[in-house]
Amino acid sequence: MTPRTFFVLLIKIMGIYMVLASLSVVPQLFSTLFTFFFSGGQNDTLITEVIITMIVFVFGLFYIIIRYCLFKTDWIIEKLSLDKHFTEEKFDINIHRSTVLTIAVVVIGGLMFVDALPSFCRQVYSYIGQQQSFRHCLVLK
Repeated sequence: MTPRTFFVLLIKIMGIYMVLASLSVVPQLFSTLFTFFFSGGQNDTLITEVIITMIVFVFGLFYIIIRYCLFKTDWIIEKLSLDKHFTEEKFDINIHRSTVLTIAVVVIGGLMFVDALPSFCRQVYSYIGQQQSFRHCLVLK
């Protein structure tokens, strides 16, 4: 594997991660926009323009990052000169496929655990609060 190939893989993985991140951010933007415009309250034109500008900016930023990370990786590598100044022309990596798969599973599992931990803590806190309020109601009756 050459340094250029390594950086191509790394940048494309980052692009795919951005696609997955955009799948959760874009619906939230639409939900916020829908709630803001159809809430029935007074909408100030300045606030409306700022919100629309921010949404267009976020969409544009996601589009540019995804486009360059997935389709123009060579341009990124050239501009940042990522494949220069390496003493070795090739990296010899002799790892068995099962080892790579094990590493991938552990990393993905760790990311899923870290991603789900705040939600789990919130649910536990809510459950404990419900139990205490239920006990409080039983004592009062």
